[in-house]
Amino acid sequence: MKEIFRFILILPSLVSLAYSQWSHASCPVNLQAGGLCQHNGKLFVGTFSYGICYSNDCGSIWNSFEPIAPFFDMCSITCINDTLYSTDIGGRIYTSTNDGTSWTTFQVVPSFPPIVRSVYENDGIYFAATDGGVYRSTDNGKNWSIDTLGAGIVMAQAFIENKGKIFLGSRSGLFSSSNNGLSWNRSDSGLPQWTDIGSFVLCGNAILAGTRGYGVYISKDGGISWSPCNINLPVGYISQLLLYNNILFCAATTWYGSIGGVYSCDTSAFSWRSLSDNLSNTDVQSIIVSGNNLVISTNLSGMFYRDLSTVTSVTNNYETLLPNIALWQNYPNPFNPSTTISFALPSSAFVTLKIFDNIGREIVTLISKELSKGFHSYLWNASNVSSGVYYYRLYSGQSVCTKKIMVLK
Repeated sequence: MKEIFRFILILPSLVSLAYSQWSHASCPVNLQAGGLCQHNGKLFVGTFSYGICYSNDCGSIWNSFEPIAPFFDMCSITCINDTLYSTDIGGRIYTSTNDGTSWTTFQVVPSFPPIVRSVYENDGIYFAATDGGVYRSTDNGKNWSIDTLGAGIVMAQAFIENKGKIFLGSRSGLFSSSNNGLSWNRSDSGLPQWTDIGSFVLCGNAILAGTRGYGVYISKDGGISWSPCNINLPVGYISQLLLYNNILFCAATTWYGSIGGVYSCDTSAFSWRSLSDNLSNTDVQSIIVSGNNLVISTNLSGMFYRDLSTVTSVTNNYETLLPNIALWQNYPNPFNPSTTISFALPSSAFVTLKIFDNIGREIVTLISKELSKGFHSYLWNASNVSSGVYYYRLYSGQSVCTKKIMVLK
């Protein structure tokens, strides 16, 4: 009898192990982790408060280097030509040629605000994406000049090169350059106006862009035009895209009430499925494959990892994730004159989206039609209304969701 009782006590933990997918890595408590990269079998992550951390075992155990003076709040880390580059909130770029054993200050980018989001190199030209614009260096980073986009015009975030053209994702939309950054043009046909773009990935002849507020967009014509790629993707704020062995991975944050987490899709179908089972923190900042592990960084919960082989056996739990409609806070808010309202549906439904003023009078109906399941977003141009508080209300079947919105002119 005692043995039976002992088995009953053990049984829940056995079940938990059987169905558990993600494991919490050993790392500093409440770690606010950001960008990931790897080199020579070692993983690196830029963090706030702990500087740069590293793992020698594919992401299960993490250690920290001594904080880099004078700052240790790191924004990103990447590897270019066997050299590690890390950026901080003080406009500095740090480099290491010995896998993090020692670091030197590569250069201070003369940006204001001084936050450097990422570093990129193409044909010997270095680019720094900063909150004060795009900076360009032709002498390996010794001297930087503001790009032709101009200081303060864009808050730059990410770069990618495809067939001789560089694409820049910013908080002011998508730009491209055919002459290695000497001049830039908007390249956002099909994208929502002034889309905030923070990540890219190449997939065969296609380019995918991760947006903040609109999910994933895809271009199959070299960036000339873009279309949504959000089938079964119930998230709007994409932090990173990753391609590995014909499987696309998407990391998403919980900004503005979005449903974060990790998602994957086969590149032949572009239909997403959730990998967020048992993930205790879905505010995911970055994702990488190391050895047999899929590794993610999160905001305030550090690092998680799972066996990559389990990815192919995961079923689509989209309906479980969204038992009802999900309505997110508009972005930006307050705004003038336009803002985007995003929501997700667990199944196809007739949907109505209306705007009301502060005393309940209907201002406009934005949507009144049948929509497919998945992520949707709509733009409201409030140029014809006065400043003040308004409400947007989403109706779907028996479900009604309402959120406050503010026009500030």
